[in-house]
Amino acid sequence: MTDTVVDTLVVGTGMSGLAHAFWRAKAGDTVCVIDAADRVGGVLETVHVGPYRIERAATSVPSSASHLFALHEALAEPPAMHPALPAAKAQYLLGKTGLRRVPRSPPTLFTTPMLTMGQRIRAMAEPFMPKRRIMNNQRTETLSGFVTRRFGRAITENFLRPFTNGVYGASPDKLGAADAFPQLTAMEQRHGSVVKGLIKKMGESKASGKKRGKREIRMFEEGTEAFPKAIAAELGDAVRLGTAVATIEPGDDERPATVVLANGDRIAAQELVLAIPARAQATLLGPIAPEIADLLNAVPYVAIAVAAVGFEASRGPKVPDAFGFLRGRGSKARILGATLNSRLSPHVAPEGHELMTIYFGGSEDPGFLDESDAEIRRQVLADLADALGGRIHPDVFDIYRWPRGIPLFAPGHRGRMAWAQSQLSERRIRLLGSHVTGVGLDSCCAPLAPLRAPLPPAVARV
Repeated sequence: MTDTVVDTLVVGTGMSGLAHAFWRAKAGDTVCVIDAADRVGGVLETVHVGPYRIERAATSVPSSASHLFALHEALAEPPAMHPALPAAKAQYLLGKTGLRRVPRSPPTLFTTPMLTMGQRIRAMAEPFMPKRRIMNNQRTETLSGFVTRRFGRAITENFLRPFTNGVYGASPDKLGAADAFPQLTAMEQRHGSVVKGLIKKMGESKASGKKRGKREIRMFEEGTEAFPKAIAAELGDAVRLGTAVATIEPGDDERPATVVLANGDRIAAQELVLAIPARAQATLLGPIAPEIADLLNAVPYVAIAVAAVGFEASRGPKVPDAFGFLRGRGSKARILGATLNSRLSPHVAPEGHELMTIYFGGSEDPGFLDESDAEIRRQVLADLADALGGRIHPDVFDIYRWPRGIPLFAPGHRGRMAWAQSQLSERRIRLLGSHVTGVGLDSCCAPLAPLRAPLPPAVARV
């Protein structure tokens, strides 16, 4: 059978795959996107349970997500977005004495009663701390080690640990500094200090004449899944669902990479993009690149779960006006944190009702996901009662487990992924996915240059 030949073939319809296909099509490439699933979006899924609109993954995006908003604006029919309600400006930590508001700026951080005077002085000394020399390009420092070295242990334990456990489901002891937050380590190496790097960045932004808009949280009016659906709609017939891949054949300077589908059809491409989870990539690459397949199989993922809790406001305690809260130091709660969805958007719950998304599991408590639904419900409601000061009587309690939810950016992870990509580039294969780009939606939307130069004209006309 004659091969179908395209410029860019993407396997996977998650955000990174769809975004790459969109940018390449915008540049004039012929593209094809295939997925064995019957829907686009990957982990991004919006469902309705009773009168509530529930997100299985991301619920909102920050206004600083420049790549995402560039893609959104480039769509012919972008899905409607709106700013979150004013409550989104507040964030809380759940400690042993209840909820305490998190400082949101350097001045408030250095005056918060959550730190002693000595701990504040230690944090303010960061610009004067010597930078660490990186020998032989080895970046093995953990995130907790980096922040403790720069700002002191109190900042790590009081603020960093709740943040990474709640947002990434992982302890900062398990994350690599240069892997999870490369911008911070880059500031230390370039400017000698994180604070100096931030000041430098602010100065450059001011000198460029660009007005810095107010940081805010934005949401999709019809739910986050509306975004990948809109991208797929614009790509049109280039997106083929229910299309499983059997094997792949690598390319080289003279021939394209080729995918053999489960039905026997073949699609060849100047660039083959595997925008699927690490283990799925490993399965396809095993016969042609076993060492890389072993590396991908070894990528650790964090088990995470979400519980959507909906209830009549009159049948529960007052919910604070805030984006949400994270489990802080001293708390005995098992939940990692909560997003207070109905405090952010009027579209997620009917009037007079509240909706919250609760996160649990993570690298420090993966066994929580193995508990029965009844036990999870009991524990979550008990933790919420302690946090909010009263018992909730939900009319909806929806649990969704992600056994391999979030890739863990352990020390050296980005270097290993870069090495794998360097080995595959000559074969016209690109790796994408949250374990490559990063776990945030914005990093999944960044435009990427073509992997290799075009094939010779005679080959491209096959």
